[in-house]
Amino acid sequence: MLLIVDGDSSPLIPSTTSTASIYGFEVLMGVRAGCQAQTGYAVLQALVDPSRVSDALGFMMLAQWLGTALGLSIAGTVFVNVSIGSLRVVLPDAPQTQLYRAITGTSGGFFTNLPPATRRAAIAITVDSI
Repeated sequence: MLLIVDGDSSPLIPSTTSTASIYGFEVLMGVRAGCQAQTGYAVLQALVDPSRVSDALGFMMLAQWLGTALGLSIAGTVFVNVSIGSLRVVLPDAPQTQLYRAITGTSGGFFTNLPPATRRAAIAITVDSI
């Protein structure tokens, strides 16, 4: 499942993206998310009766944290299941725990020890799963 842009068959985010680019994108996303998360508090205080502001703020904070926790749980589960299922096709003899450690980044040199063609396919599957 590759994300196609303008009829091009290359993925939207290639597996050759540099580490510096990834960190730069994460910083931009973090700044955007931080700014977006704070705007609700100002709007909430302007819309709610002053006697109920503390209740509304508590509810909003609970909703934000609960939404984040649920979203990350679901996204992580989908990523692991899709990645392992797809990697099973390329690496049918690899143990399940080894595949899990490889996609979570705790397996050190798992991908580097694969033959070049298999490594490219495994990396492409992992990037596509993200």
